[in-house]
Amino acid sequence: MWSFAAAPGLRAREEPGATGGVGLEEMTGAHSRLVWVQDQSDAQTDTLARGKKLRLMGIDSRDGRGERALRGSIQNYAKPLLTPDGSQVVYSDHFADKVFVVDWESGRQREVCDGFALDVWADPVSGTTWVYTASRANPRENYIYRGVRRVRLDQPKVVEPVWDKTLVGPDNFQLSADGLHAAGEFPWPDAGVADLARQDWEKRATGCWASLAPDNSGLSAVFDGPHRNWQLQARSNSRRWSVALNQAPGIDNHEVFHPRWSNHVSHVVMTGPYAIQGTVNVISGGGPGVEVYVGRLSNDFQRIESWRQITANRRGDFHPDLWVAGGEHSSVPASVVGTPELAERPRWPAAPERCVYLWRDSRSQNEVRDAKGAIQNCGVEARGAAHFDRRFAMFCRGGWFEAAGGAPQALERCAAGNAYSLELLMTPDSVARTANGPIMAIVDSAGLPQLVIEQEGAQVYVRASGPSTGRPIRLLLGTLSSSRPHHLALTVESGKPRAWWDGSPVRLGRTRLPSSRPWRDGSLRFGSTGTTTNHWHGRIERVFLSDNALDSATVTADHRLIQEEIADRRPAAQIRLRGVVKQTTPEPSPAAVAPYRRALVLHHVRVEQVVSGRLTASDILLARWGLLDGRKVGGAVPAVDETIDLLVEPLLDHPELESERQLIEVDEFDLPAYYDVGQLLEQLD
Repeated sequence: MWSFAAAPGLRAREEPGATGGVGLEEMTGAHSRLVWVQDQSDAQTDTLARGKKLRLMGIDSRDGRGERALRGSIQNYAKPLLTPDGSQVVYSDHFADKVFVVDWESGRQREVCDGFALDVWADPVSGTTWVYTASRANPRENYIYRGVRRVRLDQPKVVEPVWDKTLVGPDNFQLSADGLHAAGEFPWPDAGVADLARQDWEKRATGCWASLAPDNSGLSAVFDGPHRNWQLQARSNSRRWSVALNQAPGIDNHEVFHPRWSNHVSHVVMTGPYAIQGTVNVISGGGPGVEVYVGRLSNDFQRIESWRQITANRRGDFHPDLWVAGGEHSSVPASVVGTPELAERPRWPAAPERCVYLWRDSRSQNEVRDAKGAIQNCGVEARGAAHFDRRFAMFCRGGWFEAAGGAPQALERCAAGNAYSLELLMTPDSVARTANGPIMAIVDSAGLPQLVIEQEGAQVYVRASGPSTGRPIRLLLGTLSSSRPHHLALTVESGKPRAWWDGSPVRLGRTRLPSSRPWRDGSLRFGSTGTTTNHWHGRIERVFLSDNALDSATVTADHRLIQEEIADRRPAAQIRLRGVVKQTTPEPSPAAVAPYRRALVLHHVRVEQVVSGRLTASDILLARWGLLDGRKVGGAVPAVDETIDLLVEPLLDHPELESERQLIEVDEFDLPAYYDVGQLLEQLD
């Protein structure tokens, strides 16, 4: 049933500097329509469209009316989406928990269905238009959704299931032209592309606002932690490159938000600049200066070759979507996407189907399927000063990690059987006599360690406890070399242990280890037992837990795969220098970067002396940790004019930092950037 808007076509004031409809078509080269929401509140900070003081706005490049309200009512309008023919706008109302469709010309509106609209797609064969929707995973939150389904726009009673293998984020869930793939967050911060036919997905990056080129190329983009760049990639095993989104005139290197591909492969939209500190961060600050921008990608898709500011109205403009006539016929050149590999190289582990917990590194899609085929995420959460290194491994120096996601279910499955196995790749910082600590630990529900892999000097042991063992059982597993990775495999069947160190069997005698039954309701930890301040110093990756016994053939295959995967590793180029601090970025509060728990701050440093290594720049940006585990890091912000000695590596050599929040408030923001790898070492030594 259509209802009429109170005042369809209400005209909004267009300020000098806005290019409006004329500039929009000059940018796109075709008839275009742009829709967005505009904050009518005094604060103008509703960047996520969760309040009731919003207006639904639009521009048509050919009607000569400029910016105008598509409906007269001020209410909640969340994530407006143009239909594939540009004739209607679909939006969601968070308060009503319903989806509506609005006619562009008349402003007439009708209800479509319950839930939240993620995308609108037209079948290229039949022309039928579908609205893809989902339901809140938690009725009180708008951050995570479940149960993606599609509803026929002209016959809303026709509903089909689409995706239920993971939770999804609401930022973007953007479909390919054939409707077989969708980019999204599964959920945040794991962004990638889902194969809706195979009911599987692949991780592309850690980030937000995942977007998909609207053709069938598979080219996706993920918004990075600094909120300034897109990370583009055609496949999970192909090259990834960065495209700056904050270089538009008027953005002045500030953060941007709401990036989204239009229905044309060459055109994208975003909002910015975000320069006002809000209650949470600068994104939450919003403000009247936030406008809608349209960008045009270069022919090689390596950069945005042109930007155009479309709005200028002294109101916060958020959540844009762009339609370009004929966009459905555009496509990404094959030279950009590249030729798919016939087959991916085998990856560790050789038998992933036997794993109940699997964590390769922070870049990978760490998940397993349970007995019913449901996807279980296998994440880790950093504690203390722990973070990830340039190989995306857990770096435990000064902190530790706790397994998250499906870890409790994994321990439950191991506790229920008479066999379990584990593998991990460890790289110690030191093998000195004083180098001690738990590398990996399984603790029971009371926090008592049940199984611990630990370092003591140059030796690695397994220590096991149980109700019937009296004092702990301790067995030598292998000998470490400083800064060299070592592969450990341990399997226990009916209490009998077998182990392999760097692929070779270890003699363990006839000692039996206690049952894994106490693991039920326990926790899996790395770098600490979590009950003491004794933290192990080193790196951990390639971890799995299985409720089956391992055999020599499987371990040999796993060891070979690991050696192949790490064979080409080279250290980053380090530089020791002395510099003078010229300008700093203020230390952030934990609330200012939420929901992130880690953040880097970048400062301007003038180089006075290069002590070792090669550096030609006279001025650099210095990236230091300002927050770790939601807590401020001492010494993150040096004093202006202070002389400091530094050990740095090029920031470009640390891809793990692309997804971290990076704060920069210095005038010279385009200087070469370097990561202060000596910062935490000095504090922890």
